[in-house]
Amino acid sequence: MLINIYKLVIDNMLTVLFPPKCACCHNVVKKDTVVCKECFQNFKIPDKHVCKINDKEIFFLYNYEKSAKNLIYSIKYNSRKDAIDWIVTQIDSLEDRDWFSQFEIITDVPMHYRKKRKRGYNQAALIAKAIGKYFNIEYKEVLIKIKNNHEQHMLGAADRKNNVKGIYKLKFDKSLKGKKILIVDDVVTTGATLIECCSVLLESKPELICGFAIAKTEKVEYKYDEEIFDSKFASEILSGSKL
Repeated sequence: MLINIYKLVIDNMLTVLFPPKCACCHNVVKKDTVVCKECFQNFKIPDKHVCKINDKEIFFLYNYEKSAKNLIYSIKYNSRKDAIDWIVTQIDSLEDRDWFSQFEIITDVPMHYRKKRKRGYNQAALIAKAIGKYFNIEYKEVLIKIKNNHEQHMLGAADRKNNVKGIYKLKFDKSLKGKKILIVDDVVTTGATLIECCSVLLESKPELICGFAIAKTEKVEYKYDEEIFDSKFASEILSGSKL
């Protein structure tokens, strides 16, 4: 009894000292709330969640606009891993959720080891593992990034394809043959990264390869500060005023 009271007091103290914040706008929210009501309403839902790029089906939750940008930015640079579980619940609420049941293996767009060491994690891998766990799809790390290339968001559409050419390598794995594979990334713009990963995965002779991303841009070319995130939000994160 006393232990439970002690835990409750500690929990309340932590909530006061470190109040929960919205993963999109970083305003204070109620406990166990990941995205506030206002930001949730600002997500842009596409007419269709599945599109085709180079004959590959790509499933995406949102159009890449303000709320989606800020959510992804918080996952990538502010360690909001709780937002990944929230994303899975959003997938589960869709009529299209059964699209995921066809896959036997789920994997991710890999990150170069230097970048991963600096950030501490690969957000695409965490998303893939969470989706795999929820939909009972086996997670496997099947690709390696062998070259630390330029950031895609710093390039125009014409340069993106060349920027990812030859930077991924397949891990030798006979178990991929004849399998239906889903590969996960956070954002799709031109689709160059996912398509390059799919082309490398074809070496394993799978039956099917599709892609998933949290969001997809509606345009294919952006200026750097317009594409990556809302600039006001980012400056507040980097300065620490929104942490």
